[in-house]
Amino acid sequence: MHNIQSFGRVCFFGEHSDWASEFHIYKGRALATPLDLGISAKAKKSNVFSIYEDNRRIQFENKDLCAIMKDKTHFYRYVCSTVYLMKKRYNILGCVDLVIDHKNLPIRAGLSSSAAISNLIVKAFDTAYNLRLTENEIMNISYEAERLTGSNCGKLDQIGILKKGLYDIRFDDVTTYNQCEINGNWFFLIVVLGTDKDTMRILSDLKNSYMENLELQNYLGPFQQAIIEKAIYAFKNYDLRKMGKLLDLTQKYFDNIIMPISYEALKAPKFHKLIRDFYVSDRILGAKEIGSHGDGTA
Repeated sequence: MHNIQSFGRVCFFGEHSDWASEFHIYKGRALATPLDLGISAKAKKSNVFSIYEDNRRIQFENKDLCAIMKDKTHFYRYVCSTVYLMKKRYNILGCVDLVIDHKNLPIRAGLSSSAAISNLIVKAFDTAYNLRLTENEIMNISYEAERLTGSNCGKLDQIGILKKGLYDIRFDDVTTYNQCEINGNWFFLIVVLGTDKDTMRILSDLKNSYMENLELQNYLGPFQQAIIEKAIYAFKNYDLRKMGKLLDLTQKYFDNIIMPISYEALKAPKFHKLIRDFYVSDRILGAKEIGSHGDGTA
């Protein structure tokens, strides 16, 4: 059996700019890092796809993969869509057997758990069938597989497969990843708020509003571009207070411009109460939500 791993990611700035770039009004840009939280597993060739986790084994017949990936309520839809795409793309008659032996990445929290499992499945096929895929190929397949489920995601989530570091990610016809210089020791407190959020509704509402909403276009384009330039400078020059101000400013603009577009999904009462409580202390320099926003993770 082959040992494989896949990780989540944290996006500091630039959420939603990945899918917005597909409208070709502004290029997208994000600043993000892979996490050391993820999933590890053992994989081997098999006649049918099966996955063992939490002391139980689930087997999926090939004929059922397509139906499951289109079922928006099915927990394993991202898994099945990735298996389906790998078999189709590389004309693989067999499948893989996957044994999950460790996972510490929270799900539905804005840390790209769905992309992490998709990346893991691609890596399972890659190692079991010696496909020799590049990192970019793995990320692109994971992205395509997630879109097969009906998700409106962009190409930001899959970067958990990259080596550890801070990445300046540009979204255009081709997505590029440039590693940034970091000085000093940076400590970010990641707070999983533990509340379900409706990512699909958020993405649908924002996409439906994008072409008519100039403020939304500006926020996901020039505004984010300028914030990221300043954040890269802060990381390079170990400017903690500057970083805190950038986090606060980005969240303030998000609340004023983006939240009203999908208010029920983005109002995030738990997050806003949390930061009100935080700012009693002068040791908290800044805070913002992660991922699609809403009460997921800060």
